[in-house]
Amino acid sequence: MVSRDMEDLAEEDRNRPVAFTLTVFSQTPINMMENPPKRPYAAEAEGSFTSRTSGGNPTHRTFMHNPQYKLRLQPGHVQGSKPLTFRMVIEASRNVAIKGTIVWGGGRRVTELTQGDVQLDTGPYVYGTISVGGFLKPSDYTLILSTFTPGQQSPYLISVAADGPVSLEAIPSEGAGMYSKSIKGKWQGSSAAGNPAFGKYHHNPHFDIRIAQTTSLFCRLQHIDGPAGTAINLTIFRKDEADQIKEQVVTSGSYADAICGVATSPLQLDGPAVYSAIVSTFDPGVEAGFELTAYSSECPVSLSASSLD
Repeated sequence: MVSRDMEDLAEEDRNRPVAFTLTVFSQTPINMMENPPKRPYAAEAEGSFTSRTSGGNPTHRTFMHNPQYKLRLQPGHVQGSKPLTFRMVIEASRNVAIKGTIVWGGGRRVTELTQGDVQLDTGPYVYGTISVGGFLKPSDYTLILSTFTPGQQSPYLISVAADGPVSLEAIPSEGAGMYSKSIKGKWQGSSAAGNPAFGKYHHNPHFDIRIAQTTSLFCRLQHIDGPAGTAINLTIFRKDEADQIKEQVVTSGSYADAICGVATSPLQLDGPAVYSAIVSTFDPGVEAGFELTAYSSECPVSLSASSLD
C-alpha cells in the first residue's frame, strides 16, 4: 500500500521540471532538431476541460462529452489532393493526463470510437503536453480531446500546422441550445423483462414524456452499471387521452451495447401531448441502473416514471 506521504511526493514530482538526455541510434546518418520545420499553414484553439466536458477515456459512458473540434484540411497549392504533412500539439495542466484522437467524423460530434475510423492519435495518455505528426488527406475530420479520468479540470491549447489551409472549429455538445431533462432508474426483478420476444415487454420501466406544445425531441438512454455487453433499446409510443399506450412513434433502433448508450433520432412531436418511453435490455433478468435524458427544442419537457397497470 502506498502511503499518503508517498502519493503527495509523487504529485510534487509530477509537477517538477525534469532534465533529460535523448540518445538515438540508427544504421544510417541522421540529424536531430529541437523544433521541426514550420508548416506554411497553422491554426489554434483554446478551451477548458470542465466538470461537464471532462468525460474521461473511451471506457467511460461520459467519453462522448469530451471537447471535440471540426478539423478541416484543404488541398495545398502544390500537393493538390495528395496527403498533407500535418502536426498537432496539445498543451494542458501538467497534472492532467490527456490524449488527442483524429477520426473520420466529417466534422460532426462522435459518441464512441471505432478503431477503423481513427486516423491519427497522440498515443497513450500523457501528462501536460502531447503531440503527433503524420499525413492526412484533405478532408473534414473530428478531433476528440479527452482526459484519462472523468472530471479532471484544466485549460488547454491546441496548435495544428499543415502544408495546406487548416482550421479548427468547436463542435457543440449533444443537445446544445435545447431544454434537457434526465431521470435515473433501474432494471430489477420483474422490471428486467427483456425484449418483446420474451412476452413481458410491458413490464419494463417506462416514463411519461409530457410536452406543452409541438417540439422537436430526441432521447438518449445509457446503462450505468450493467455487465459488459449489455444491449439496450429505447422506444417512444404515443398515449391517448385515456392514458393508454398506442402506436410507436420512434425507436433507437436495434438493441446495441455501445458504451455511449442508444439514442433516438430527432422527431417533431405534436403537443400538448403525453408520450411513453419504454427502456429495455435485450435479455431478461439483466439488473442494472440506467439514465434517460430527453432533449427538446421549443419547450421544457416533464419526464416521470409511470406504470402500465
